[in-house]
Amino acid sequence: MKDEKIYIEQMLDSVSKIEAFTLDMKKEDFMKDSKTQSAVIILEWI
Repeated sequence: MKDEKIYIEQMLDSVSKIEAFTLDMKKEDFMKDSKTQSAVIILEWI
């Protein structure tokens, strides 16, 4: 099992990436953009 610190670092990194991917995106645009949706979903699993 991975160290808890590594999990926390991965979660924080994922949150930063999700924020960057969706920074200036409106909800309607996000809902139409399957690539960004997929990236966000994959990052949530990490």
